[in-house]
Amino acid sequence: MIKVLRLLTALILVTVCAAVAMLLFCEREPVAARIAFNPAEVGEDIDAYLVAREADVSNLRDGVAKRVIWAHADKLKTPISVVYVHGFSASSEEIRPVPDKIAEALGANLHFMRLTGHGRDNAAMGNQARGIGSMTPPKRLRLEHGLANACW
Repeated sequence: MIKVLRLLTALILVTVCAAVAMLLFCEREPVAARIAFNPAEVGEDIDAYLVAREADVSNLRDGVAKRVIWAHADKLKTPISVVYVHGFSASSEEIRPVPDKIAEALGANLHFMRLTGHGRDNAAMGNQARGIGSMTPPKRLRLEHGLANACW
């Protein structure tokens, strides 16, 4: 029993030392401490903003562009919104109508994201290393701010 406790203690000590060494010596990605929000960059018409952004994308297949399914015809914010980010090598149509039904049940706006390179030809998939649709976190925040008070 004592040998097991000593072994366990040694294992925990090695794990803690490795974690501390990683925190001290491993490279870290810089993180923006402040995210500035300027609603004017998106404007009042979120749909027009998304259409304009997607117009610059070549070879985009029908039905896979970034878009919003509004909960109400007046296109107002809802208490929450659902942001659907599709799976790897897929598109927004992957599991439809599940996101639509969830948003409908919650009375929420539904925002379909499109990852970089997705919804296009195979060569474009190589561009996906740039991240979520080339939209930086502040731009996503601005867009989602126009959809709801909170995004899920």
